[in-house]
Parts: sequence; structure tokens; C-alpha cells
Amino acid sequence: MEGGADDDGADVDEDSPLICVVYRAGGESVSCSVAEVRGGMIRLLETRESSSPKEGEKVGGVEVTRLLGEFLAEEFKR
Repeated sequence: MEGGADDDGADVDEDSPLICVVYRAGGESVSCSVAEVRGGMIRLLETRESSSPKEGEKVGGVEVTRLLGEFLAEEFKR
């Protein structure tokens, strides 16, 4: 593979599987999928989603945005 978007300079064995994790944080839900890519084919191995957290538990993009904002504010203060 030459000059591809995923070219990090490492040799890529076209026959070896590439395991990918895809994470999505919606407004009040999160989902995560694990896929295997081999020879141009994608096989979904597992998917999990949480859209109804337990009482007091916060999940989703709203919480991720809040935590990221807090982190960046602290970094900016440095």
C-alpha cells in the first residue's frame, strides 16, 4: 500500500486482519462496535449500545462534551 490514508510507514500484511473499534457518543447514548477488516471485507464482530443509563449515571455526547470542556479549561489555565 503506497501513500494511503492509513499509511503510517509500517509494513501491512494484506492477509492479516485489522481490528477496528468505532465509538459514537450521541446526545444521551453511546454505542461501540468492533469490526474485522480483511481483504477489503468488513465483518462486524460485536456491537453494544447504552441509551438508558442507571439512575445517576451519565452517558452520551452531552457528558463527553462537558468532561472535554472541563479538561480543556484546566489545560488552558496552565
